[in-house]
Amino acid sequence: MSDELEEIKSLSRFRIFACSECDEPIEVHALEIYAKCPNCGTKHKCRAFGGIGAEIHDHIDAALEWAGISQEELKERHQRERDAASD
Repeated sequence: MSDELEEIKSLSRFRIFACSECDEPIEVHALEIYAKCPNCGTKHKCRAFGGIGAEIHDHIDAALEWAGISQEELKERHQRERDAASD
């Protein structure tokens, strides 16, 4: 199996980081580009894009787009998974 596929398999589905304004921990799906702090509302950029170089997540985004799966569908699915996990 290729190194890229192994890297994709090993990725965490979520990232946790501290808000730069209030230090509130924020958990976002790994494919999210932006996240809003639930405590203070500060908007954070979670992923690089543009001329900086491609992240593995950019390749995943491209594959999902090719498959016809939108970011909104992913967000809804992951919210359902979180809700089910917290029950």
